[in-house]
Amino acid sequence: MATADRNGPALDQDVLVYQGAPASYRVPISNPDGTRPDLSQATAFWWAGPKPARRPLSPNFTIANAPGAVTKPLSIVPDGAGAYQVILPIEPADLAGFPPAGIYQHEVWIAEAGAEAYPAAIGALLIDGTVKGAAA
Repeated sequence: MATADRNGPALDQDVLVYQGAPASYRVPISNPDGTRPDLSQATAFWWAGPKPARRPLSPNFTIANAPGAVTKPLSIVPDGAGAYQVILPIEPADLAGFPPAGIYQHEVWIAEAGAEAYPAAIGALLIDGTVKGAAA
């Protein structure tokens, strides 16, 4: 399926993490007609940053607080029903530079062989503060 055959990403795919604690999400991937694409040769990655993306004068956030690391590679695994899903693990280090009071979004992107990468899911990234996170 070419990128033009897609109807866009699943929107409002919000994730909630607690500052200083890991989280993990599963992202099932579907075509517009409800069929599930063969992602056996595809790769996936995650982006997180200010909302809206590229707003003027917004801070430059990096994943794992590593200079230049603005995305994180993700695993694509069989879902047990003959299709594929993306696994989104979020570690405390991934969001170390993100204050919990900010407004953020996240995006899961898929890159299939011979096609341009496309967004599969977009939503708010909600970071709740914790006692541990405040002490870190």
